Amino acid sequence: MRSTSRGVLVGVLIGVTRIAVAEPCENTGLAITMFQSRSTIDTTSDGGLGADVSAHGLSVTWGRCRGLRHRVEAFAFEAPDYLDPDSRFKHFARYELQWHAVDWSAYVGVRGLTVWAGELRFATPVVGFRAWPGHDVLISLELESAGVFLGEKHGGPRRLQEDLAFEAAAVWPATAATRAELRARIRDYRLDDMRVVRDLTATAGLGLALAARPGVRGVPGFLGIGVRRDEGTQILVVAELALGVTSY
Repeated sequence: MRSTSRGVLVGVLIGVTRIAVAEPCENTGLAITMFQSRSTIDTTSDGGLGADVSAHGLSVTWGRCRGLRHRVEAFAFEAPDYLDPDSRFKHFARYELQWHAVDWSAYVGVRGLTVWAGELRFATPVVGFRAWPGHDVLISLELESAGVFLGEKHGGPRRLQEDLAFEAAAVWPATAATRAELRARIRDYRLDDMRVVRDLTATAGLGLALAARPGVRGVPGFLGIGVRRDEGTQILVVAELALGVTSY
């Protein structure tokens, strides 16, 4: 039974990797990612945050490389301090509408349901922008707000300036299987009336992939070193791995 399951998994991985290699960018594109995880370990944990992890499961992107594209994601998980159950956030049913031009793209999205430190929130927004300024450089920006929502249950008021995450990245060469990546992330999360997560993280490292072509990466990963500033300074080891094909 285990060998059969492994065979099916290997077959799916080979299939989605072939999509990344064989599909010309001018035709309809399809990218399927079964699971993507990021683990951040604080090597100087002396009263700061513990293991910082995030995960995304079962996302599908389709549409044309030029024009409208769609992306759906079944669930996502984030824990700024995994050892603290109250700092675990769960997101379900994300949808993105993307517009791709020749040298830029933009998207707007919404998460259907978010469980934020025990609070249920409905319809939280995500917006993003990507640009290719030239020489195979890709710059990406994303802003997500769990503090803005259409409805809530057992929660507090909307927080327009809280529960925000802003991420920026620059990669080169963007279409290569191995590429340099620079990242920055700002978070302002409120766990309750007494505890908040406010930090700035800068990370540098290598993006890796089994297959790569313009717009998609097959079985991508990342390994880097980061510096996080909150009440102190932490040195981080950051590792990522995705099973499937991710699009950008």
